[in-house]
Amino acid sequence: MELLYQNSINHEEFKVLIDDYFEESAMEDKRDVDMKYLEQVLPGVNENLPEIDSLIEKYLVNWKITRVSKINMSILRLGTYEIIYMKDIPNKVSIFEGVDLAKKYSDETAGAFVNGILDKIANQENHESIEKAYEDRKVADAAAAEEALAAEEALAAEAAIAAEEALAAEEALAKEAILMEAAALAAKKAQAEAMALAEAEALAEEEALIAELALAEDEALEEEEETVSAEEGTKVETLPESTEEV
Repeated sequence: MELLYQNSINHEEFKVLIDDYFEESAMEDKRDVDMKYLEQVLPGVNENLPEIDSLIEKYLVNWKITRVSKINMSILRLGTYEIIYMKDIPNKVSIFEGVDLAKKYSDETAGAFVNGILDKIANQENHESIEKAYEDRKVADAAAAEEALAAEEALAAEAAIAAEEALAAEEALAKEAILMEAAALAAKKAQAEAMALAEAEALAEEEALIAELALAEDEALEEEEETVSAEEGTKVETLPESTEEV
């Protein structure tokens, strides 16, 4: 009951509650406590809390469940769980223990209050229908969990496909970028080669023109030399005749 009360306040995991309880209590060893009972009751009450609280509220007379103290609610939840879900514990034992806990931990009227609620739950409720509803809810919860898992797996598969597609698109873009860069380099290289060829052709033309000019100069020089030689030869030939006349 104390652990259920702590859980109603702290909402911690039951393993943590149990460990903290034994650290703070005077008990030196968990072997002094029925751990199997605790490990069944604590999560059991929590898993079936809507049904348990619904039963308790059904038999509250002129009371709202929100007005019931947390201690009394913890006692009622424990007793109701034992009555409905733990067939190995006689109902009278569950009711007696609930009344005893109420007298010990709550006020003087709590014993009669707890006794009246638990007695009605034990003797007026159709336990088989409650158990069937519990089993149906477990089946529904399991189906919902399977559906959630399937949806999660489908989302994971879609995410994986999207990631693969994104990776493929990224690789295609990278490949395209490489091809474009290669094409740009090839175009640049071709342009450089064309410029080099144009420069070589221009240089060759310039060299040919220079050679042609040099050749023309040489020919002109030769003609000039021939002309000079011819003129000198003419002068030499005419010179004796003039001497004889003198």
